[in-house]
Amino acid sequence: MATLKSDREDTVTASKKRDLHPDLAWPLKSTEIESALGIGASNYGPGGTSWYAWLKKPSTTPLTIKCYAAWVVETERQYDVTVEPVSRANRQSVHEAMTMQALPETARWLRELTSRPPTHLAAAPKLIWDWDGDRLTPRFE
Repeated sequence: MATLKSDREDTVTASKKRDLHPDLAWPLKSTEIESALGIGASNYGPGGTSWYAWLKKPSTTPLTIKCYAAWVVETERQYDVTVEPVSRANRQSVHEAMTMQALPETARWLRELTSRPPTHLAAAPKLIWDWDGDRLTPRFE
């Protein structure tokens, strides 16, 4: 069964790359996201990952995490991941910042959500990572 998943992921990755504008690149790989957030985000599970391949200009918000779910049952807590492409010229800098800062801090944020009051969780909290050309900055909504 692992082969089927691998084949599916290869197909999805090939499609994402084929559909992406040539001046753009993905700041992260799906395996990096799954590895960092799947393990570090106890009490949460991935809902899905959206790859915004139709964008024609580099994004300043390469990663967004939105939590949602029936908060009553811990195993139902989920998050969605949105990945937006960045300039191919900046890809290495963004990737390094994402793997060193954004993914570990996002995993910590997801873990900390379990201690938040129900009203906070019901608002479907969101963490957005902004890239200003030099560094990543977290923004909470």
